[in-house]
Amino acid sequence: MSAIDVSSQTRKKFLRPPSYLIEYSFYGTIAYSMLGGALGLTIPLLGAGLLAGLAVMCVLHFGQNSGTVFRPVSLALWCALSVLLLQLALHEESFMDAGIRSFLTWILSLIVIQSLGFRKGFLHRFAIVSFLIGCATLPYLKVYVSTGELTRIGVSADVGLANPNTFSQWFGFCLVYFVIAGIQAKNTAIKFAFWSAGFLCLYLVGITVSRGNLLGAFIAIAFAFKNVLRRSFAPILALLFAGWLIYLSGIFDDLIGFYLQRGAEETGRSYLWSVSLSKFLDAWWVGVGLSESSVVLPDSGYRTSPHNSLLFIAVSSGVVPLVCFVGYLVRASREAFYANGKQVSDAPFKFPLMIFALLTMMLSSNAFMSSWHVVVLSLALTAGDVRGIRHERSNKAPTGSVPG
Repeated sequence: MSAIDVSSQTRKKFLRPPSYLIEYSFYGTIAYSMLGGALGLTIPLLGAGLLAGLAVMCVLHFGQNSGTVFRPVSLALWCALSVLLLQLALHEESFMDAGIRSFLTWILSLIVIQSLGFRKGFLHRFAIVSFLIGCATLPYLKVYVSTGELTRIGVSADVGLANPNTFSQWFGFCLVYFVIAGIQAKNTAIKFAFWSAGFLCLYLVGITVSRGNLLGAFIAIAFAFKNVLRRSFAPILALLFAGWLIYLSGIFDDLIGFYLQRGAEETGRSYLWSVSLSKFLDAWWVGVGLSESSVVLPDSGYRTSPHNSLLFIAVSSGVVPLVCFVGYLVRASREAFYANGKQVSDAPFKFPLMIFALLTMMLSSNAFMSSWHVVVLSLALTAGDVRGIRHERSNKAPTGSVPG
């Protein structure tokens, strides 16, 4: 083993996780971004400022070991930085433009979440807090689209989950997590609690009538069941029986009709994707800029994004950020796929959640920037799951290894 390898392992061995204050402050920033507008507490740039402060604290916490800590998400960081450089230097986008700020926020989220991955049980606390924050938005539900044959539910415009697709992705993540947590739980009462929360999430995803997100959640859950199919059939039987009872209750009868109605609709994504691909091929080296990346719908003249994360980055910024972003996704997918074989912490959650994250990114332009996407990809990259790292509480002796 080389001296460099020894030095690297020595640094990893004594890395300490960030303080719990940083983690809970991070949850506070999420809650503020989701509910601040609805509660009349909006202060310009406050959320970004709080996140920037947490990012600085994380970098200072790891100090000279920051390179080791943030290396797993280096491709994502290079993607974001190259986008910002191209937009500001070549496309003359304003630094205060919402698109520029979103990439800055993504960088800060990558730093904070990658750091928090060193805290034991972070995924589980994050998922439960995300569910509670999502539930806090339920008083602001409203009818997003209503026709004689179709009703879609969304959230008020001043809530962070206003768009039905964003709302369904948020609760879809919670749905996949709770189903897997129920499978893994040994205690019957805890298993029942997890699956009850999962059924609530299923209903909330259902009322948005977001077909792609619902299908993505089912696919992710199918992968979760695949991992336990050889071990035990009882959890699957119990879940199917519970679903059958809910079906008999008639709760989803109207929803089924809504989905059948939407099934006959043209989503428009084929047009969006074909136009976006053409725009990328015409300016593949540097893209056309964030402000010109949208597509004009021929019938209404309405401008909308490509509704695909890969095309969004490709059209707006060209091939260099796209290559970095694809590398980031490929590496995260590979690590998640092999998580069970490596027996890393939270392995049963990583690949199903990764599947859901990838599928939703193919249906939304900036989904990859949401906090739960960053958490899923960072933990898939085994954030904080380095063999030999000692878990220490603040100013206390080591207590064991840190799972991601």
